[in-house]
Amino acid sequence: MYSSFPQHIFRFKLIKSVTHVSTGLFMLALLLLTSCSKTDTTLMDSIPADADFVAVVDMGEVVKNIGCEITSDGPVFPPEIQSRIGNLGGDNKQVYDIFANVFPYIDAEHLMAFALKEGHYAIFTYLITDAEGYAKAMEELSGSKESRDGYTVYPGNMTTVVKGNQAWMTSCDSRRATDVVAEMLDKASEKNFTSNRGLAEFISDSGTAGVVVNLAATGLVETETWVAAHITLGDMSAKADIQLMMSDGEIVPAQGFCNVDKGFLRYVPESFNYAVGVGVESGESLAGWLKMMMPMLSFEQRGMLETALPFISKVKGTVAVAGRADGRTVDELGYIPPMLMMVKMEQADVDESVQALVTLVRGMGASVAADGQGRYEVSAPGMKVYIGNVDGSLGISTVPFEPTKNSHMASVFKTCLGGAYFMMPSGFDGMFNRDVLLRANLQQQSLQIEIAYPDTKGPFLKTYIESLQ
Repeated sequence: MYSSFPQHIFRFKLIKSVTHVSTGLFMLALLLLTSCSKTDTTLMDSIPADADFVAVVDMGEVVKNIGCEITSDGPVFPPEIQSRIGNLGGDNKQVYDIFANVFPYIDAEHLMAFALKEGHYAIFTYLITDAEGYAKAMEELSGSKESRDGYTVYPGNMTTVVKGNQAWMTSCDSRRATDVVAEMLDKASEKNFTSNRGLAEFISDSGTAGVVVNLAATGLVETETWVAAHITLGDMSAKADIQLMMSDGEIVPAQGFCNVDKGFLRYVPESFNYAVGVGVESGESLAGWLKMMMPMLSFEQRGMLETALPFISKVKGTVAVAGRADGRTVDELGYIPPMLMMVKMEQADVDESVQALVTLVRGMGASVAADGQGRYEVSAPGMKVYIGNVDGSLGISTVPFEPTKNSHMASVFKTCLGGAYFMMPSGFDGMFNRDVLLRANLQQQSLQIEIAYPDTKGPFLKTYIESLQ
């Protein structure tokens, strides 16, 4: 009876995708090392209009940020970075080997990466500036080459196909690679990606990188709405400015949101290392969005969300969650991570929700004590939970509702529709060997995300690679 109380109501765990930050950032690093700055018309013309993903990166900025020196023989990596790269395996290692060795013989400032609707793999493409040097380098890497239908093919885990002065690299089988490229060029000859004028201009006019991804391909939306991101690598941090956009460049503004009230931070203890808050105009809309996320959640998370949906549907204003995460799971020796949740509703709905929760936990056998001010202390073996009307919001917490001084997280939630802060401690989930700070800020027409190493001076990408555990 008592065990079901913490398991289904208050067992909170940070969004599962956070645990994949290491993998995601490493693939970004590879992309940054294998893409371009100013889009070459020749390359853009060879990409079909219905590609679902297209990216372009400024190689000069990347080389500077990773600490590389460019010589006539190609990029020279610092020893500490070279040792990390030496530990790569599979496709990642081959991508690195190819670009590191052919770098002097290609137009390294004009590379692109894209994905087609028909396949589940990415294709890299670039122009060759020294055919003889390029052919020699590729033969040394692959050990052989084949001629097929007017293409030169260099087999491997990553197959490279060459025709004229353009090359394509893909993970598909070498026997199919030429067919894939030929079919792609046929489609592009009818209508290429430059027909998506707004998207083409967006990725061409980027800082370090420009990326566009078709949301319709994920099944989250029915119409072709794109996530468009500009990525900037700096000293100690990487930033992404993300927008929703139509193919003609029209920005799709955030709908259903209102300004977040950062007043909830008054009750966030200094020991907490994350907080997420968003202003919502209608709880029904929020509940609908969360229902779409159901298939991506674990069984336990789905159960918790289903329990919370009746309360979420009543939201009218700020929804906020804060806590302390150190990498331990909720199942480790009965460990319940400290957390706080505050939800703005109409006052009648707040009072009704508080009473409904109190009735629920009493029915589960928990002990409940009232303080006479609309707040309750719930006691169960090994834990306490606090429920009540806190400054006009429904509050649920594993720590008492005690106002604190100004929060160190406040700047993230200043004049925005939503914000997020997470100081990931060194060693969190075995990912990094130093502290990492994640911040996000949602505005009407954009979402800004920053990843930083607050205690390390130096280029972000170099520091990121060195920090991997």
